[in-house]
Amino acid sequence: MKNQKQRLAFLLLFLLGNIWVNAQTQLSNGNFEKWGNKTVNGFTFTDPENWHTLNQLQQFGFEESSSRTSDAYADSFAIVLETISSPFGRIPGLIAGAPFLNASGEPDMNLNFKPFTGRPNHISFWFKSFPEQGDANAMSCLITKWNTQTNTRDTIAHAGWTMDSTYENYTFASILFDYNSNETPDSMSIIFSSSLNGFSPIVGSALYLDNIQLGYANQLEEINKEREYSVFPNPFVDFIQIDFAGKLVQAEILDISGKQLLSPKILASGEGLSLSNLLPGMYYLRMVEPETLATKTKIIVKNP
Repeated sequence: MKNQKQRLAFLLLFLLGNIWVNAQTQLSNGNFEKWGNKTVNGFTFTDPENWHTLNQLQQFGFEESSSRTSDAYADSFAIVLETISSPFGRIPGLIAGAPFLNASGEPDMNLNFKPFTGRPNHISFWFKSFPEQGDANAMSCLITKWNTQTNTRDTIAHAGWTMDSTYENYTFASILFDYNSNETPDSMSIIFSSSLNGFSPIVGSALYLDNIQLGYANQLEEINKEREYSVFPNPFVDFIQIDFAGKLVQAEILDISGKQLLSPKILASGEGLSLSNLLPGMYYLRMVEPETLATKTKIIVKNP
């Protein structure tokens, strides 16, 4: 069991450290409405359909670490991932789009890919975050293509997300994919974890998830054409105000290299956004409407 736990820790570090679906262009059961029983080695446990968890380890004495909850953002159910303790050690709550444990409960990274040929520009989801101090919730997604010459997977795109702050209410997140190839992928892997550190997950960390979706640029073009956002003052000193036609918008600030400087915040039209901690200079303001996924990016400038 100790060796198994170490291999699981290495698997988590590999998946999350390298920024890690089971449909060709979209995630199936991303709203976690469908659940069912799975049986491995005669042991039956409950998992969300088309997703894979560590609940299989209950056959070895671990408790359930990923479970259905009626505390959902929309519809009837969501999933909650919880880092737990057992006589065999600590494990995080995990979900993945493909298996990562074999029938013996041993981690196998070769299982964690499924066919996928899409080129999404972002992944979005609603979450509630409860990381313990020193821990963080995490998501990692990797789009790849098998290289027949090197017998390895080449990375086509990746997206990653971590959250070390508490969000008691459901909050919208939209994470862009970073592409480094124009080739068509053939596989994809995705994992969400209640604890970022695979070797030392902190018991009590929890992550609620609902409505996980992949977004494609061609789906947003027509929507974006109809959306106008007014940002003022610009240039600014301490704060900006955003006016728009929709109900809510997720706003985030990026530097000129694309690094996120301000965690996404949900704002209503006309609401101010404090940017007093930023140094004078030029920044990107990226705005995403949670319901439509319409996206707009504007350049803003902070004066001394």
